[in-house]
Amino acid sequence: MNRWCSKTLIGLVALLVVNAESPALWPAQKPNNPFSGYAVITVEKFAVGTLSTKEGFPQDFEGVIQKTAVAKLAASKLFEKVIDATEAAAGAANGSSAPEEPGRLILSGTIIGYDPGSQAARAMLCCGAGATKVKVRFIFRDAQTNKEVFRTDQQGKHAGTWALTGGGTDKGTREAAQKLVEGLVKEIQKKH
Repeated sequence: MNRWCSKTLIGLVALLVVNAESPALWPAQKPNNPFSGYAVITVEKFAVGTLSTKEGFPQDFEGVIQKTAVAKLAASKLFEKVIDATEAAAGAANGSSAPEEPGRLILSGTIIGYDPGSQAARAMLCCGAGATKVKVRFIFRDAQTNKEVFRTDQQGKHAGTWALTGGGTDKGTREAAQKLVEGLVKEIQKKH
């Protein structure tokens, strides 16, 4: 072999060795699972942000969203135990407090956006017109350290109905809440 070919061959081999050690060529790795080591989750009472209050979020409807989150998380089997903090607080008031469990997460939710949409537009146009939208910020914290483990904003949307009335605001808000909690469960499943 002449000198030029051997230098080229050495250069190519060196390039392959360098690239083989490059992270870009490694098999895709799953991102860190923020929920690893947590078997229990406590879902706290949800709150309504001031902006959502100004936007006319239905009074006490955050409780409906919180209960929906408890039910969907329990049904998903992503955690061994799902605790509704509103019921646990009622039990603690009666003197039956549960001992602190290791590997427990606390989920809090704040309604940060709300658009009731237009019932008339839903009835007349359907196909997404006049949609009700609810946006919630979910924060997961370690129960022992209170350190934030994961955060996500989810938006649910009720895009309308074929009914002549277009569906009421309560129905739209309830449907949007269902969808945003389903989005939360999917987000957790992606990380698991």
